[in-house]
Amino acid sequence: MQARIQWIQEVRNHTAELLSRGYADKNTGYYFKKEIETVCLFFTTNESETSAIPNSDEFEICLEEINKLEKENEKSDKNKNKHTYIIQLAQNLKKYSDNQEYLDKYLPKFREVISTYLKHEWDRAKNGK
Repeated sequence: MQARIQWIQEVRNHTAELLSRGYADKNTGYYFKKEIETVCLFFTTNESETSAIPNSDEFEICLEEINKLEKENEKSDKNKNKHTYIIQLAQNLKKYSDNQEYLDKYLPKFREVISTYLKHEWDRAKNGK
């Protein structure tokens, strides 16, 4: 349980750094991309999970898939299989990191996805699951 709580805190810290760099930097550059890669490391997947997800440049498509998973997993683990989509969202942010208009539109949505994911993890940690 303590390890999960520490993991949640680390993800929050790195996500906050990623968001602040994405909002502040007009040319996001190296440090923004570094934080994206760091956040992705927290959501590692195996090869079969990654290959099952369509490689989409469409941020909205990934968001739709996350919402579907949330509804499907309503009574069980709400975060089941979401981590692979979170990685895809982060990679899309990285790919378009030189487009401030894109970042301004999608960074808040990324924050919302991470916040929801971490809330579910926090609830699981509190319940000792």
